[in-house]
Amino acid sequence: MKLALPLLQILLVWYWWPDIRKKSQIVIFTVVFVAFSLASVYLLPGAGDNFAGNSIFTSIEPVGQEYFFREGNMQVPVFVSRVLHNRAAALVTQTVGNFGTFLSSNFLFFHAGQPGRYEVPGVGQLLPFFAPFLLLGIFVSDRFTKRQRVFLLGWILIALLPAVVTTTAFPHVKRSMYLYLPLYIFVAEGLLLTVAWVKRMRFGWLVVSVLAFAGFWSFSYFLNQYLVHTQYETILARDYGYKEAYSFLATRESAYDQVRVYGSDESPEVFYFFYRKVDPRLVQSLSSSRPSNIFASEENRQSFSFEKYVFDVAGCPETDTLTNNVLYFTNAVCLEANGGSISESGITRVHTIDYQNGGKRFVIFEKSVE
Repeated sequence: MKLALPLLQILLVWYWWPDIRKKSQIVIFTVVFVAFSLASVYLLPGAGDNFAGNSIFTSIEPVGQEYFFREGNMQVPVFVSRVLHNRAAALVTQTVGNFGTFLSSNFLFFHAGQPGRYEVPGVGQLLPFFAPFLLLGIFVSDRFTKRQRVFLLGWILIALLPAVVTTTAFPHVKRSMYLYLPLYIFVAEGLLLTVAWVKRMRFGWLVVSVLAFAGFWSFSYFLNQYLVHTQYETILARDYGYKEAYSFLATRESAYDQVRVYGSDESPEVFYFFYRKVDPRLVQSLSSSRPSNIFASEENRQSFSFEKYVFDVAGCPETDTLTNNVLYFTNAVCLEANGGSISESGITRVHTIDYQNGGKRFVIFEKSVE
């Protein structure tokens, strides 16, 4: 998202440029702001590691040789094949396709995108009720000046850049969060245009009634999906189960020398601090005294301890490293029965936490006494 902010600043300066009196000052401010924004991302230790494996510039697979074999069999010249199938062509194709995904009706109105913790089942970023008004605001309304229209459309394209050039959890809702304000401006303009038309109709009240019912139904549908169905369908969110787990561990930890927590991808220590109500000042002191794992690649992350708890960087514990009088807390996928490597013949389950659909979420266990 910090990639979009400096570009949006430049766009704002362009839009207001004719009305800016102290142009030199705003230019200096913009240069400093852009430099600071980009530096805060790319100059932090390890900050580039996350983007390095999460970018369309590094993750595009080379064009398969089967394409060249097929075209060779069909007597297509090699020069033509290389012009049509190369890294640049693949990059352009994926970029344009990614923009199309975020601007599609499916993403905007019917499917929330990724990650799952942001998803409301069957609902997109805008209510379907807004769809015709969005189209009217963009393509029909003539109240926008050319400069205003270019500004809003440019805002949409810039806002999508962080989501378009990254690949994990695609299409990513949070990385496209700056997209929605200009869309709502177009929706509002479409609504104003519709109201102006309805006022001239003889039975305008009937049209208003139909629109009011459609809007009420659309919003009610969203509330139902959000309040009811997210409780069952959006259960893969990474915070699910931690409250129950740490509440249970609090009742058992005194009987063990140590509690080891695994799964650093989900930042389990954050949920520990929150649900155990650890003093924020203590959390800050811990954060300042150890390297951050937020941007670090998996091999560069570091485990750390807090009281009896050890938050291990490994995704799962290894069977041969299990020791007695230690309580282990990990994702259920680590068990052999769920595709993991931990054999249940060498452990004793203490507690299990399931998703609401019956899927396995967490397991708390100890090494079996030999």
